[in-house]
Amino acid sequence: DMEEIYQNLADAHVQLKDYEQASAVYEAALVLDGNNGGVWNNLGEVHMRRGDYAAAEAAFRRAAELLPQSHEPANNLGNVLDAQGAGRRQEALQAYRLALPLAPDDGARAAIYANLGETLRRARDFGAATAVLDSSLNLAPTADANDYRGRVAFDTGDMVGAVAFWQQAVALEPELGT
Repeated sequence: DMEEIYQNLADAHVQLKDYEQASAVYEAALVLDGNNGGVWNNLGEVHMRRGDYAAAEAAFRRAAELLPQSHEPANNLGNVLDAQGAGRRQEALQAYRLALPLAPDDGARAAIYANLGETLRRARDFGAATAVLDSSLNLAPTADANDYRGRVAFDTGDMVGAVAFWQQAVALEPELGT
């Protein structure tokens, strides 16, 4: 009868990359406590990994309702909206902008700025993307932010800059697939 046990079991399935089972166990946890925003957020992440963007969006929206002071559901909602393509980009940008003032520290703000910057790049707003990604890198230089900044440099024809950002990304996180 303890939702926490289900959540821990689901977390273990996520670590094993068994997303189907993780989803089933998170849903069992929600039967016990349907108002647990953390479980809704985790379920949304599993749906994202499975490519079920509609289910992920619904889960992140529910998590955001239950956790209105948490940046994570809003940031994750931005990610799933952006993943759905150009038609959802403005909504994604809005979700990231809602997440920013809720971020508890520079690391969280940097991660949101990185996601926001990548979405702006995909929208081909290279000036805004550069500014936001530079803010991310100033707060907390991460492999993701360097990768995204390298993509902006590449897209704008700055090959030397692209290589420099991507080299920094690899130095920070050598196992980064991209």
